Amino acid sequence: MKRFNQSLGKITMTKTIIGVGAITLLFNGIGYFYLRQIIRDNILGYVTRNTKIVVERESQIFIEAEKNNEILKDRLVQEINTINPENIQRFDEIVQRREDGTIRNIPPLDTQTTPGVFLGRNVNIDNEMRDRVVKFFDNVRSYGLAWQKTFVNTYIHIPENGIVIYMPNYPWTEEAEPEKIVTTDESFQISTHENNPERDTAWTRIYYDATQNDWMVSSVTPIDNAQGQQIGNIGHDILIGELQNRTVNDAIDGTYNVIFDQKARLIVHPQLLARIEEVQNRENVTEAELDSIGNTYDLDFFLKLMDYIDPNEPINGTVQIYDRTNKEYYIVSQIEGPDWYWVTVVPQSWVGNQVFIVTRTLILVGILSLSIIILIISSLIRNDIEKPINELMYATETVAQGNLKYQMNINRRDELGHLAYLFNQMAQKLRDSFDFLAKTNEDLETRVKERTQELEEAKELAEDANQAKSSFLANMSHELRTPLNAIIGYGELLQEEAEDMGEEDFVEDLKKIQGAGKHLLGLINDILDISKIEAGKMELYLEEFQLSSVIEEIILTIQPLIEKNHNTLEVHYPENIGTMVGDVTKIRQNMFNLLSNASKFTDKGTIAMTIDKYQQEGADWIFFEVKDTGIGMTPKQQAKLFDAFSQADASTTRKYGGTGLGLTITKKFCEMMGGYIELDSEEGVGTTFTIHLPVVVQDIKKPEINVEEIINQPPAVTENHKHILIIDDDETTHDVIRGYLKNDNFTITATTDPEKGLDLVREIMPDVIILDVIMPKMDGWSVLTELKADPDLNHIPVIMATIVSDRSIGYTLGATDYITKPLNQVKLRNILNKYQSASENIVMVVDDDEGTRRMMRRLLEKENWQVIEAEDGEDGIKKIKTKIPKLILLDLMMPKIDGFQFVNILRENPAWNDIPVIIVTAKDLDEEDRQKLNSHVEDIIQKGDYDRQVLLKEMHRLISHVTLN
Repeated sequence: MKRFNQSLGKITMTKTIIGVGAITLLFNGIGYFYLRQIIRDNILGYVTRNTKIVVERESQIFIEAEKNNEILKDRLVQEINTINPENIQRFDEIVQRREDGTIRNIPPLDTQTTPGVFLGRNVNIDNEMRDRVVKFFDNVRSYGLAWQKTFVNTYIHIPENGIVIYMPNYPWTEEAEPEKIVTTDESFQISTHENNPERDTAWTRIYYDATQNDWMVSSVTPIDNAQGQQIGNIGHDILIGELQNRTVNDAIDGTYNVIFDQKARLIVHPQLLARIEEVQNRENVTEAELDSIGNTYDLDFFLKLMDYIDPNEPINGTVQIYDRTNKEYYIVSQIEGPDWYWVTVVPQSWVGNQVFIVTRTLILVGILSLSIIILIISSLIRNDIEKPINELMYATETVAQGNLKYQMNINRRDELGHLAYLFNQMAQKLRDSFDFLAKTNEDLETRVKERTQELEEAKELAEDANQAKSSFLANMSHELRTPLNAIIGYGELLQEEAEDMGEEDFVEDLKKIQGAGKHLLGLINDILDISKIEAGKMELYLEEFQLSSVIEEIILTIQPLIEKNHNTLEVHYPENIGTMVGDVTKIRQNMFNLLSNASKFTDKGTIAMTIDKYQQEGADWIFFEVKDTGIGMTPKQQAKLFDAFSQADASTTRKYGGTGLGLTITKKFCEMMGGYIELDSEEGVGTTFTIHLPVVVQDIKKPEINVEEIINQPPAVTENHKHILIIDDDETTHDVIRGYLKNDNFTITATTDPEKGLDLVREIMPDVIILDVIMPKMDGWSVLTELKADPDLNHIPVIMATIVSDRSIGYTLGATDYITKPLNQVKLRNILNKYQSASENIVMVVDDDEGTRRMMRRLLEKENWQVIEAEDGEDGIKKIKTKIPKLILLDLMMPKIDGFQFVNILRENPAWNDIPVIIVTAKDLDEEDRQKLNSHVEDIIQKGDYDRQVLLKEMHRLISHVTLN
């Protein structure tokens, strides 16, 4: 046999990997150079599209200015050629001649509603002038008020040296100097026949306007009468300061934008903007100095672009130019109206860097893909060739040594499977010749044993029938949830591994597996919940909680389901809605049921959730309303809606699915908490569900505990004793702690303000701090973070006195923390992180289900925990004697020593008494189970109304323990 020392699998694997690797690298190399060009074009295409969109957006105000000028011009041309006698009289009602010789508005002038009028001293006032001024006044007032939100002003120049202007934020005509010659302004000069023979709308250069403290540009459209004489020109002033800032600041990282007019004057440039800011920040800067900036030129850049652009032809879309000298790309477009050129400058080095980043990523992905392909090929060769050959060799040696009963497992239909089949046939024929006589006797003995076993099993079944009936509900929970735990848990782990390996196809399949498992879990939970309710075993776990926190959690959880049918969720509740006392788990489940129903039966609609408090018969109540715009229901459908296993009708079940238990459970939960649910629905319009609950829910199964005597006890006065600082926004808590500790050696200081509490810590340096979590202004976690960050304070013990969310259930059980199956990775990690430190992190998993143990091992080892597995309670006790873990994850239902017995043994041993235990179980626990565990709770202060005496007792014991140590 030593001569046959070469492996066929390894030889085949090596040749295959070399061939596949060479071909893959060859094609990747060819694709790399082609890909670089494609990516470069895509990057420049993205910049080009962005430039086009931005230019189209910035052009809108200039296009609107030209259109508005033309609208007003058309109206004035129709009116101006005839004189209206009424306007001659109205002229004197609008203006008057002032002492300085000018004609202006009759004071006072309301610039918000009235245009200003200014006529110079030299203007001849005849009937035509009177009529023209009044017509200009009426039109500027009408159109100026309509356009005031878009433009700084609307005005009409009068060529004889006058202006009618609507400028709501500045009295221009009142501030004008008597010697003002309006027609010398650039905004008038560009409209004359000499400068504008085409009589089109013209644009000024940019200029600085001190009245607006901003840069502006003006659009001007001349008006001629029937004889061709210029009788005025219409204008708008437009602020461009924001345009300048957007152009510079909103450029794509790595590029910059430039705007200049057709005379090469710069409108926007990063350096120009810096110069403007520098001048404006100087003292005693003149308006003329600012205005001169509007005549800044860049002829070199302008002429360079004119080599590629015809200045007489408008640019349609964008033009892409490459400057080999500066190694830059220029994306050129044109702002309509003033026909300014917009240029996005894209350095070639920036484009190359972007190309490098993308191609580098693709190359790394290619290398990773090649590695995965090699691993897959290696696995296939090892499993499909090498392994079957080794199995056949082993089978041959076994038969040769005399074991004729050996049979190979045939699980394939190829040549190797056929060879295994022939081998089995050969072994079978050899075995038949030796075993014929012995078989008859063995068959008889087997029949006797089987019959005896059947009788024993029948007897055991009869004895266990009664026990099975009484424990069916709890066992059903365990047996159904345990496999679902493995399905969902392994699904999550496999999904993470598939994502790490880049197997996106597998990720979607694994998500479907998890979704199916979670859907089945929901069905099982609904069935078990309704069973527990009907059996009278469903209990309330009351606690005080912040409504806003629960609402935000509901919104975050339900949002993906809302978006699945393209719906919109609206949430309405007062900011100061405060707290309530109730079973937060059942309230949250009720809201999930109602919101999921609304999402399922609504498509592309609106779902509104409204929460608010109200008074009813002198008591405080709260309502939770869910309203949708879905398919609605008929009165017949509404009548049976809350019946178990019922939906609106059979067609609804077929189309939308579901068990029909959600609303039944919701109604039962409301009644358990002393409330009720209302329904209002109209077919084709929508449905509204409203839950009404007391703000303080009472559990009629549990007696109320009177704490009045404890609260009213005066605090004890002590000297030279241990100092305790209480930081809690509830003054009742202060009184309760003082009353309970009055006979002990403690000096107590209390405050409701967490910020003041931090000052008191530094002032009195207490021995222990009792800290609440949920407080206004600054929560307990923030206070704790600041304490531990201060080297002078981080040694002071801090006891967190709060119970939030659903953790009251876990603490009632007596464990350090509590989590239910199926396991949630994020929740489990958060709990484990509380006990993880820089020291040796050893966790023991005690569970009789091997699949669960393996899954938890994989999860924990990812989080850097060392894992000890125990297959039951007895095995766990043995292994604790060898190595004491830092934390124990414990199942309750196990053979030999179950979880309840395990906890009792653990707490009876002083060396193991302080080990934290997290209950991980699929069993639905009843009151008796909780009582078994409750006696072993340690280092926990529970804050809640349902058991105040336990709260006081635990606080006293923990405070004494911490301070004395």
